[in-house]
Amino acid sequence: MGLIEIVVCIFLIGILAISFLPLFAQGMQLAVRNATIASATQIANEQLEIARGTATSCAAFTSTGGYGPSTPPVMTDARGTNYQATRTVSACPATYPGVVQVTVSVAKVGVAGALASATTYVRLTAAS
Repeated sequence: MGLIEIVVCIFLIGILAISFLPLFAQGMQLAVRNATIASATQIANEQLEIARGTATSCAAFTSTGGYGPSTPPVMTDARGTNYQATRTVSACPATYPGVVQVTVSVAKVGVAGALASATTYVRLTAAS
């Protein structure tokens, strides 16, 4: 092989490498987005587990010290991204045992729109 063939091969390899750069960049952006959504989903699931483990009376569940509709503290994942969960609880049932609907939405702090949202029903056995 002569010097010209080597230079042409290096040039073609360079063009091939440059053509794959957008694909790699898009793949990295998608991986970051998926990790963010996975973290938000995990936080929503943790909040629903807290609701399921809370007291079984309506008064205890919706009290200030109970679960109730509220905004838990900001949570940070291992990458340093901050998330804010918002909890919504439906009204207590008229008859017992009954259920309340609990919805948790998680958004990235400073960004509008929820990344993850989950709903469950929690069984309550008494009004107080």
